[in-house]
Amino acid sequence: MKNYEVALIIKPSLTDSEVKSFILNLEKFIQNDSKGKILEKEDWGRRKFSYRIKKEDMGYYYFLNFSLEAEALAKFDKKLRLDNNILRYIISNISTKI
Repeated sequence: MKNYEVALIIKPSLTDSEVKSFILNLEKFIQNDSKGKILEKEDWGRRKFSYRIKKEDMGYYYFLNFSLEAEALAKFDKKLRLDNNILRYIISNISTKI
């Protein structure tokens, strides 16, 4: 398994409880459905953008470090791409060597 980091910007129209539920759903997908492992979570909360993204001027920032197999990563990427609650996301490979 390789280590990855995903940075998400979630629509601000979701309530705090909906955001928590959404994030738990993503974590369950990684841990249960894909047999991955969550390494670290970072919640930045709602922040204002420097410019509008998809007609929104703020979003909910969330970062997640995880381990996952390559096949499962493709499924996770597709899940994020098709979700309308995500304004932007990026998945980065985290090198284990420093």
